[in-house]
Amino acid sequence: MTSSATSRRRRILDIEQAIDDRSLLWFGVRGTDAAPLLPIRQFAACFSIISPLTTASSLHQLSLETLKHARVDLNAYSTDTDDSKEVDFLFDELLTACERPTVLVTYRPAAMLAAVYYSRLTTVSYFGLFHEQEAAFEHKAWVEHQLAREGIPVLPWHYVSASDWDTLVTNLRDAPFVVRANRSSGGLGFTLVHTLEEAQRVRPMARFGFFAVAPYLVPNIPLNVSACVFPDGGITLHNPSVQLIGIPACTTRPFAYCGNDFAQVQLLEPHILSEFEQMTIRTGTWLHRMGYVGAFGVDALWYDGRLYLCEVNPRFQGTSAMSADLAARMDIPDVFLDHLSAFFGWSAPKGVPLWDQAKMQPRAAQVVCYNKLDRGITRVSPLQTFEDGVVGLPELGVHVEADAMLYKLVETGPVTSDGANLTSSVESKLERVTAVQFGEVHKGHKPEG
Repeated sequence: MTSSATSRRRRILDIEQAIDDRSLLWFGVRGTDAAPLLPIRQFAACFSIISPLTTASSLHQLSLETLKHARVDLNAYSTDTDDSKEVDFLFDELLTACERPTVLVTYRPAAMLAAVYYSRLTTVSYFGLFHEQEAAFEHKAWVEHQLAREGIPVLPWHYVSASDWDTLVTNLRDAPFVVRANRSSGGLGFTLVHTLEEAQRVRPMARFGFFAVAPYLVPNIPLNVSACVFPDGGITLHNPSVQLIGIPACTTRPFAYCGNDFAQVQLLEPHILSEFEQMTIRTGTWLHRMGYVGAFGVDALWYDGRLYLCEVNPRFQGTSAMSADLAARMDIPDVFLDHLSAFFGWSAPKGVPLWDQAKMQPRAAQVVCYNKLDRGITRVSPLQTFEDGVVGLPELGVHVEADAMLYKLVETGPVTSDGANLTSSVESKLERVTAVQFGEVHKGHKPEG
């Protein structure tokens, strides 16, 4: 591969030639995330935790959701700590699938996957990080401290030992503020403290641990972008969006990931996306120096005329699949194709500036709706297509845990005007879908802090 830009079809052909007679296998948190791999003719198997890729009947598929008849809360679940017989079966099936020559791609690394590919080194080419290596990039305090030393503006976190909580509360002058654990996922691990009196009741418990505290910066515009680090140090960026966080109609968690508005981002000032592009490239350059290769994402916050880095996601993201769909409609390579290219050792192609992508990308958005009840529920309606754009519904009889994903709603236009709330028509649609499919009414009340 050369460093010049290539067409999407040419890139797919190059990847197919490089895979040759091997099979392409995906292991991810959601099977539906693997849809961008369908154009690659060697894509043969899709393993997932939830949300099987039901549109691809020719694939060999296995989902833990199907085995357990349960959909877990992905932000609180890990196969590495699940000793159930269903996970043992999933592991054995992965081992069997990898007895043949295979390219193994994953949403995020895991100890279970390491046990698979090291047991099958003669047949498996693993396109991901070792999970212990990736764990370092999941430690938020270390990453943001390193990036701040690079001159990247990060949110003003103050790190505090758990044993110093009482002193911190005594010296606080302002509320609300945010308390964050140093490892979190999808908004789990964050606490919004509204008053100083409430702070007296919130005591982080972590022996030898520490946590981060920052002011609650509102109003703001949360941003997201997908990106990829190539072995030559080149960075490619894909499809910026306004990120939906803690939407009351979707979740009870104040900082939960609730989707992306790829249409609303087109209304931002060009200089904001230019700053975001440079921030992401500098972040990717640091990741490369630290030995990182492959897909990643950056969350940022535009507040009071400044852009702050919020989080680095050292993996694919909840937005990756839709970003790839938009890239396909723009006829340009997506983050999945770039991830494969990077692990084949190719040079980074010439990218499209972020502002140009924002103007080019189709007007679309996705909203992720979670089970907001404090108990599990099951889908009761067999209707799959009574509403346009509803994807990722569980099968009938699958138990959906509290805070687990119910479905995604894909819209052909903006879903928010301010980044903090949904439009009334989209919120009404969510209520209607949830009521019909699950027999439950989810109103858009404000999340608990």
